[in-house]
Order: sequence, then structure tokens, then C-alpha cells
Amino acid sequence: MVHSAFIRFRGLFHRLGLSPHETEVLAIKLEIDTDPPAPQATPGDDQVQHHVAVNLQHHDRASLLAGKLHALLQRGIRQEGVIGMTFIGILNQPQWALPNFAMLNNALDQSGWRMAPLRPTIGVGMC
Repeated sequence: MVHSAFIRFRGLFHRLGLSPHETEVLAIKLEIDTDPPAPQATPGDDQVQHHVAVNLQHHDRASLLAGKLHALLQRGIRQEGVIGMTFIGILNQPQWALPNFAMLNNALDQSGWRMAPLRPTIGVGMC
């Protein structure tokens, strides 16, 4: 189950000197999966410091791609237009690896997928 919430910071960009607009809002959508599919993705850890130090933890590219594919396969491209556009953008970048098939198949199984598990095709890469 995925829980989501928005956190909004009104005026943050103005206080940091990044915007002349006092009412500009930074909105962040948080999504927490309380029952993530196994195996766990390999986390990335980046430190970003421009105006404010931020430590970002994120999935590796193969697991991110698995999540996008899961959303497309379960909900369809018409319902998930943003995910579809993101997926098209990923396909245009040759540095992306194949998806994390173990995570993808576990997510599909968790959401009631009735077809055979997906697997990579020999000799076919992303681009």
C-alpha cells in the first residue's frame, strides 16, 4: 500500500534569495510504500549542496525503471500520462540499464498480474 502526502513551503525560494515572489510555493509529494516488493532496490545516496545542504536517498536506475514499468502495465499509459512520458524519456537515454526484473515481477505479482513473469530477452538492451 502506498501512502502519499504533499508538503508545501510557501516563500522558501524568496527567503533563500532564489525568487522575487514572496508567495511562490515549493511543493514536494511524498509517497511511502508500506509493503514494497522484494527484493529491495539498491539505494543511491547523493549529497546536494547548492543553497541548502540536502541528502537524497533514491533507488538505482534499474529499480526506478521497474517501478515505472509496473505502473504502466497495471494502470495503462492513458491513466498514467506522466509516467508514460517519463518512460519515453528513459527510452531515449542509452545509459539506462535493463529494469530490475525481480522487483518488477514481485510488484506485478503483488498487484494481481495474471500473465507469465517478465524476463529480459537475450541480446536486447534499452537502446
